[in-house]
Amino acid sequence: MKITRLELLHVAPNLLVRVCTDEGIVACGECSPMNNALVAAHIEHTLAPLVAGRDPFDVEALVERMFVATYKLAASTPNCRCFQEYNIEPHPLQDSLFREPVLEVRNGCLAVPEGPGLGVEINEDILPSPPPPDGLR
Repeated sequence: MKITRLELLHVAPNLLVRVCTDEGIVACGECSPMNNALVAAHIEHTLAPLVAGRDPFDVEALVERMFVATYKLAASTPNCRCFQEYNIEPHPLQDSLFREPVLEVRNGCLAVPEGPGLGVEINEDILPSPPPPDGLR
């Protein structure tokens, strides 16, 4: 089963998204009502092409694909406040996973990492070793 399209349904004051598949199965979800016009444009022009042709049950891969491909977009869009809260308390795992601080708060807003790709360098020294390939255990 593959996602064929996303349809937007404006039901004031909410924005709903309908996920349609090639097998005729349809699912609906509610979007955050922060700025329906901006969210609708983001879904139509950015997210829909990223999920078309993908397995709707592979939620983890879909979320990662949409996040990785667009995470700097919201932060670089004026007046787009997608993340209203951020915990500024120390986070030991996050602090050790990345070689430099990942998220920095400047003037009450999160600064977008400026490096290539995700903009951060992962500290691979703390990651567990991958399991050996099948047959080599």
